[in-house]
Amino acid sequence: MNDTTSSRGASSTPTTSRLDRFVSLGSIPLFTYGTLLFPEVLRALIGRVPQNRIASVEGWRVSALKNRTYPGLVAAPGVIAHGRLLTGLSADEWCLLDNFEDHRYELRQMTLLGGQNSLAYVWVDDAETRSNTWDVQNFALNHLSAYVERCTARHGHRRTSV
Repeated sequence: MNDTTSSRGASSTPTTSRLDRFVSLGSIPLFTYGTLLFPEVLRALIGRVPQNRIASVEGWRVSALKNRTYPGLVAAPGVIAHGRLLTGLSADEWCLLDNFEDHRYELRQMTLLGGQNSLAYVWVDDAETRSNTWDVQNFALNHLSAYVERCTARHGHRRTSV
């Protein structure tokens, strides 16, 4: 979707094929750099905030995207992208997150600073990237609340037990 107020994952086509290349997802952490940095978004999508820590990857930047409130990770030699590493995701949580991500993201293996391997959703539509870095503070102040509401309405985790 190109509307800046829309959340990702509007496609009704399941995107689990991105996960097929990675057999044991439970042991591979996810490098996050955008909306998944926010505990409120994670709770809306998977019902919890997984264990996480600060992480960075060299050769990438967190790009603002045209007509979107969320960013994309794009190749940028000499640049370091900062984010968080989510660990302990279950196979079901991986599927929920994968179905949430726009079809213009590709799941790729990354080597983080420090040498740890992870996966990350990389933006693959160069025509939609901007030259500026995504402004996480602007997102938090101006878009987070509405974004969480849309995530809950569209993709919200529905607990079956109390």
